[in-house]
Amino acid sequence: EGVAMAPDGNIYFHPADYLDDFSQGTLGERAWFIHESTHVWQFQQKMDVGIGSVLAYFTGNTSYLPLESSTTWAALNVEQQANLVRDYYRSINGVQVPGASRCDMEWIIPFAEREF
Repeated sequence: EGVAMAPDGNIYFHPADYLDDFSQGTLGERAWFIHESTHVWQFQQKMDVGIGSVLAYFTGNTSYLPLESSTTWAALNVEQQANLVRDYYRSINGVQVPGASRCDMEWIIPFAEREF
């Protein structure tokens, strides 16, 4: 419970966390789905999501914060990228993310719709 993964282009949620329609979930549930969907995109881009996630968690290197305007997408590991996209989603839904401006997030995420 409280665990999800997408090591092979498919998202796997613990049965207790699965929703038939994540768009109807809470902001936290939707943001979690966005995080896992980022791993699906990474897999489609030929990134090694399974090993990358294990290494990030093993080394404790999952945070992209504080976000610098000079940070590049390629410099982030798979978990940092997914957390950045999750927090970007949260920011466009009214959540203030300490240490990261929405403008900087938009310029770093390659598929973000830029408003700034």
